[in-house]
Amino acid sequence: MARVTTGRYWRDFTDDQKQQVVAAFRDLSIATYAARFDGSSGQRFEILGEEPASAGSVCVNNRIVPASGEPIRVDYLPRQDGGQWRVIDVYLKSSVSELAVRRAEFSNTLAKSGFDGLIADLKAKVAKLRTEGGAAGN
Repeated sequence: MARVTTGRYWRDFTDDQKQQVVAAFRDLSIATYAARFDGSSGQRFEILGEEPASAGSVCVNNRIVPASGEPIRVDYLPRQDGGQWRVIDVYLKSSVSELAVRRAEFSNTLAKSGFDGLIADLKAKVAKLRTEGGAAGN
């Protein structure tokens, strides 16, 4: 996902820069989901099934059912990589691609601020999520 979200810039990164982007993207993903799911108030997670997707992927259909209100679809797109299944995208309401949103965001930052700006931006987002988003200590 880190490679796809950085688009054409990825091929120009050094190996060290690629490792930094992967680490920063991983930290952002963890902090984001920790902030989104920082507690339980009666909601439940339901797996609805799976269906074949492009390029050997499988779409795993899920929904979060709150204690009150409408369920929210959150689908995962895993693909085998080196014999292991890895999530390569997450879709909110079956249509909003986390990968596409991040790619637009990262490409904009890279165009304006370059590699150092991207890493600084990702680290700032992680710090903000940890302090304001309920992910402290996660």
